[in-house]
Amino acid sequence: LASWRLLLDRGDLQQGEPHLAATARPTEALMSPATAAAQGLRDGDEIEVSSEIGRVRLPLRLAEVAHDTVWVPMHSVDCSVLGDLQVLPGSVVGVTPAPAGVLTGAVPIENGEVA
Repeated sequence: LASWRLLLDRGDLQQGEPHLAATARPTEALMSPATAAAQGLRDGDEIEVSSEIGRVRLPLRLAEVAHDTVWVPMHSVDCSVLGDLQVLPGSVVGVTPAPAGVLTGAVPIENGEVA
């Protein structure tokens, strides 16, 4: 897992500033074309990035990213690496196609298990 904070994310300094927040980049996962192809994924697919604690569902965009790496934003509207996945950059995570018809964002944990 690779991650860092985007300039505009879910931070406190944007609260009450809808025009500034509206300029933020879309929340998406990045993966190299070779890594995506090895997992049967294509540009624009919805994927789930998961840890032992939680999952986030994001659209996939192919980009120049290190092989066998998925990049997700650290603290954006639909994804919080620390909050949703409870892991740090450099952690091993799972990447799978998201089930059809599922919305982007964090997946709630129920009774200690990911729903």
